[in-house]
Amino acid sequence: MIVDTRVYVFTADRKKYPQSRDTPRAGSIPSNTDSGQTEWPLTTIENLITPMNEAGVDKATLVQASCADKYDNSHAIDAALAKNPNVYIKAAINNIAAAREGGGKPEPLYAKLVDVFGARRIMWSSNYPAHPKFGRVKTRLNESKKVLAFLSAENQTWTPGKSALAFYPALQSSLKPSRDDRRVMRMPPARRSAVAALAFLLAATPSLAQQWKPTRHVELISASGVGSASDGVLRLVERTLQEKKLIDATSTVINKPGGGGNVGWMYTNQQPADGHHLTIIIGNLISNQIIGSSPLAYTDLTCVAQLFSEYTAVGVRTESPIKDAKDLMARLKADSGSISVAVGTAFGGSGHIALALAAKDAGGEPKRLKAVVFPGFSQSVAALYGGHIDLAANPHSSFLGPLREGRIRVLAVTAPQRLPGDFANVPTWKELGVDADIEAFRAIAGPKGLGAPQVAYWEARLRAMAATEEWKQALEKRAWVNRYAGPEGCAAGLKRQYAQMRRGLAELGLAKD
Repeated sequence: MIVDTRVYVFTADRKKYPQSRDTPRAGSIPSNTDSGQTEWPLTTIENLITPMNEAGVDKATLVQASCADKYDNSHAIDAALAKNPNVYIKAAINNIAAAREGGGKPEPLYAKLVDVFGARRIMWSSNYPAHPKFGRVKTRLNESKKVLAFLSAENQTWTPGKSALAFYPALQSSLKPSRDDRRVMRMPPARRSAVAALAFLLAATPSLAQQWKPTRHVELISASGVGSASDGVLRLVERTLQEKKLIDATSTVINKPGGGGNVGWMYTNQQPADGHHLTIIIGNLISNQIIGSSPLAYTDLTCVAQLFSEYTAVGVRTESPIKDAKDLMARLKADSGSISVAVGTAFGGSGHIALALAAKDAGGEPKRLKAVVFPGFSQSVAALYGGHIDLAANPHSSFLGPLREGRIRVLAVTAPQRLPGDFANVPTWKELGVDADIEAFRAIAGPKGLGAPQVAYWEARLRAMAATEEWKQALEKRAWVNRYAGPEGCAAGLKRQYAQMRRGLAELGLAKD
C-alpha cells in the first residue's frame, strides 16, 4: 500500500518553529486543503507513524515544511521521521521562487532535508505544472538545479527525477501529462499532483524514457543448497517475476552453497555490477563477517530491497521435559552446557545469538552452549523429532507445519511483539525479560558498485512483485512478516541487524571484527 498524503510533519515543537502567514504550523495536518479555510491542528510523529505502520503502509509521502519567507526553517526537520524508511518527502518546488521573492534562502532547508533523509527519499512536487505566479516546469526546474548544486552528481539525478519514479513505478507508463495547462488545472488534486510529478520527472531526466533493463539472461544466486529456506524464497521470487511478466529477460536460480553462504556471496561479488546477477542475503552474511569466517563485509553487497522479516523461535518436541521458556532459562542458568541446541546453518547465526542472550539474562554461561549446525532448517527439525537434539532455534516459519501438526511446542520468539496466527500464544523473549529482539530479514542484493539505474529497475520490479496477490498469499501461508523496504530501508536494516548480532556474538566470545 502506498499513501500519498498532504501531511506536514517535521516537529511538534511550535516554540522552535518560526510562524508566519505563509508558513504552516510545524507538525500539522491540513483539515481542508482545497477550501481556502485551512486549519492546522497539532500532531506528533508518533501519531502519524504508528497508525501508518498498523495499516500496513509500505510507503508514504509527507509534504515538506514551507520555506516561503525570510526564515531558515532547517532546524524544524525532525530526524525521528527519517528512522522510518517508508517515509518519503515531497519538496515543494514553488517554495524556491517564493523564498527568493520574500528575501529568504531555501538552500539551508534543502541541505538539511538531504542530510537527514537522503536524496533518494526526496522528490519535487507541485499541484501546478504551470504555476500562475512562478512559471512553467522548465523555469522552476532550472532554479531547483541551482539550489541543488551542493549535491553530488549522482544525487542531483535522484531528487529532481528518479526518486519519483522509484516511489511511483507505474508513473511513466500510466500517465501522460497534458500540454493544455487549463485542462490539467481542472483535474482532481490527486491526479493533478501526479501529472505534475511526471512532468518534473521527464523534464529533469529525459533519459528515463529509455530506462535500463536487462539485455541478457539473469542469474539469481542462492548461497545455500537446493531445498533450503532461503533457496525456496529466491525460487519463489524468480517464479513470481516470470509468471507475472515483471522482468524483461529470462532468469534462473543457481546454487553456490558452502561456508555458511560465503561461497555464494563471494561468487556474486565477483560478477560484473551490471544488473544481471543478484543474490538473496540472510543474517549469515553479517555473522560471518563478525566472527571472521569471511573477508566479505555486509556493505560489500549492494542492497536492492528487503522482502520480509522472520524471527527466531525456540522449539522443543511435544514430549520434551522442558515445559516452557522460563523452565529453559532455569536450566540454562543451572548448566548452560546441559542442553544440545540446533542453531541454524552456521555458528553465530540468529538462533545461536538468541540462545546466548537468553542464557546471559538467565545468569548462565553463553559460551558453554552445546550448539550444533545443520545444512538446512528442515534437517534440524528432523533431528528434533528424532530426539538427537533437545532444542532448535530456527526461523519461526520453519516451525509452522510441525506446530500445526502438534509435533512440537514453541517456547519463545525474538519478535518485538507477539506474532499473529498460529504463533499468537507464543511469548516474546522481551516479555520474559530477555533483551533478544532480533530481526532476520530476507533481502535481495547485487554486487558491490551496482549502479543506480540497475538498482531502480530491480527495486521497481520487486515492489511490483510484493504487491501481487500471489506474493501476499505466500507471506500469509508461510507466516512471513511483511517488512518490504527499498534500497535505503534495506541498508538501514542491515546496519541495525549488524549491531544486534555483534552484541550477541560478543557474549559468545565469537566476535572478531
